[in-house]
Amino acid sequence: MFNCKKTTRLVSKKIDQKLSFFEKISLKIHLFICPPCATFKTETDVISDCLKTTTSNTPTLSEEKKEAMKKILNSNSI
Repeated sequence: MFNCKKTTRLVSKKIDQKLSFFEKISLKIHLFICPPCATFKTETDVISDCLKTTTSNTPTLSEEKKEAMKKILNSNSI
């Protein structure tokens, strides 16, 4: 079983990567017996979901506009 520090790392890792079978089981067990880590996981999930929603709806600049901005910034630098 993991301690809280390892558990928080796994919760964060789970956002970007798949966990091994051992990691999944250990994480579930620890979250079941540790309310602070369970709260951390819930809050992390909410933040992650919000970021995914926000970034998928955020308009982006075209490459042409990015290059134009770079030229302006570079010409104004000292």
